[in-house]
Amino acid sequence: MIHSPFFIYMTLLEIIDTAIKIGLGALITGVITYLNQKANISASVAKDNLLYNRNLLTNISKDLEEINHLVLKIWAIFEFETKQSQPALNEISDRLKPLRHALFNDFNLLSKNEGLLLLHGYIEQ
Repeated sequence: MIHSPFFIYMTLLEIIDTAIKIGLGALITGVITYLNQKANISASVAKDNLLYNRNLLTNISKDLEEINHLVLKIWAIFEFETKQSQPALNEISDRLKPLRHALFNDFNLLSKNEGLLLLHGYIEQ
């Protein structure tokens, strides 16, 4: 083997060249991985927020439907009884008593849901 200064010099340049190439490749890979991960996390957060808002609005809609159904029951009793020639006030009171308590309790749901809507920025709703 020849151990000339030129041969040693070229080997040193090849080692430095390879090290620079590996370092730049690792740097490029790291930057791309970072940007890709950042985009994935942002998309995941947006997806989670959308899913949370959808579930929130679905639950609020269910609660409002229950309140609406209860109000319609009360309205139906009044509508039916006003068409009677002799409305029985005791019977009307007995039929309305559980509905009044349920309506009072359901207004708690209404207040809670209104607060949730305001908290999450649904001002117009």
